[in-house]
Amino acid sequence: MIYNGSVTKISFKANTNMLYPIAKIAADATTHESALHTDPATLQKAVLAIIGTVPTAAIMQQNFKMACETFNKIVTNNNSDIDDIIKHADLAVYGTNGIPIKYKRRDFIDNVKSILAELPKDKQSEILSHFGIQEGACHDFDGLLNNTPLIINDNELKIVADKVKREIDKFTLENETTVSDKNLKEVLDGLIKGFPEFVFYIGKRQHSTHIYSLDIHTLKVFQSALNDPLYDELSDSDKTVLKISILMHDIGKRAIIEDGAHPYTSAKYAQALLVRYAYPSDMKEKIVNTICNHHWFQKYNSGKLDVSDIAIMFREQSDFDISKIFTKADLENVEYDFHLDMTGTKSNGAFRSYMKGVFAIIDNKRKAYQ
Repeated sequence: MIYNGSVTKISFKANTNMLYPIAKIAADATTHESALHTDPATLQKAVLAIIGTVPTAAIMQQNFKMACETFNKIVTNNNSDIDDIIKHADLAVYGTNGIPIKYKRRDFIDNVKSILAELPKDKQSEILSHFGIQEGACHDFDGLLNNTPLIINDNELKIVADKVKREIDKFTLENETTVSDKNLKEVLDGLIKGFPEFVFYIGKRQHSTHIYSLDIHTLKVFQSALNDPLYDELSDSDKTVLKISILMHDIGKRAIIEDGAHPYTSAKYAQALLVRYAYPSDMKEKIVNTICNHHWFQKYNSGKLDVSDIAIMFREQSDFDISKIFTKADLENVEYDFHLDMTGTKSNGAFRSYMKGVFAIIDNKRKAYQ
């Protein structure tokens, strides 16, 4: 894992259609009444007020080309063998513990804290912040992990930082799963190699509503999306957008506590990470927007967004087609009846019919904006 020496500043960008509903939420949650104006500059300012500054991008790879090739094997299309492995994997068995890995999350956290223990609290925070680590609830870690070397004149501090960096290297690039299924192990190990930040939420606990750790929830959503009949109707590029959006949609989610702002944090982190991969800029923007808006149904269901807001958000047909699959899959993989309780339905069949009806209402409104 060698940092390439460059630091890239990322500025949040989103299309005007998708910015308006986000800005409406901003106005509802803050004093930004002007956020409801429709000019892009004002909308952009309102969104940035929520998501904050996008971090610099640090490349967490020894072999940049290999990382991209490995990631592409999983997220690009026409790889039916990999899709079939994920579609039929028994992921629920890992529950709240997460995918079994050689170097476990709890051990990593404990080791880092042990290394830092002799330093004053402010110096501990300085090192953690440098590596993108935020101290979370119940002695857990949040943030966007990176392994950029700390350049500092304080030799004692640098020695400690180098030790922390070594633990990050072991935890991310040198880690591997220990699942018994050979084919599934190959896929998951490939995911870790191509997207090492994924390791940082293997075994990460969520708030009490969830019955899965963050990694299992993410993979279950991925699995449900692949099994959705609508998936086969997507274009190849939109399948890739959907897959990457799902893999990164909760990357900014805080451990254990409810985190209503995580779609925006995750979009911010995803935009930084996408610098690594050689996808077209419009595809990257679509991924970031999809992540940023992945809780639209909850906002709609609670009355914070109306049909017109959603229709504007997904004015482009392909954006809404992706979201239909994503939204259903995300709701279905919280806990056994979460999706039923949210929609007031009694069975999975009734839930799908209800969602189909919601989608039809939005589609009809969308046509007015064509």
